[in-house]
Amino acid sequence: METKYITLENAYKAVDARIEELEEKHGSIRPSTRIGVWGVKQHLIDMPVESVKPIIHAYWTLHIYTIRDGFDCWGKTEYKDILEYECSNCDEISQQKTKYCPNCGADMEKLEAF
Repeated sequence: METKYITLENAYKAVDARIEELEEKHGSIRPSTRIGVWGVKQHLIDMPVESVKPIIHAYWTLHIYTIRDGFDCWGKTEYKDILEYECSNCDEISQQKTKYCPNCGADMEKLEAF
């Protein structure tokens, strides 16, 4: 199961929005309910935090370059193809197609180049 994260600010907004809904529906809220809401907010503050960053999804764009690679034993020019992969997020070039961009850390597994 994928772990999802929310900001403390968004959690507060959700709790406050629910209180406003209840006030509109019932006209007022009992003091015990307000104390309970305060307890929920305090619990959110006391929870351990994790350092997370947004996941960036990108894809590799393949570039193929043909270069001269010298001469064979009969003097005929030899060529070879060079494969380079360009990150769609940061435009950095990689010699290997990896699961993550080594420069920006973008996740390359979910998107494909069109």
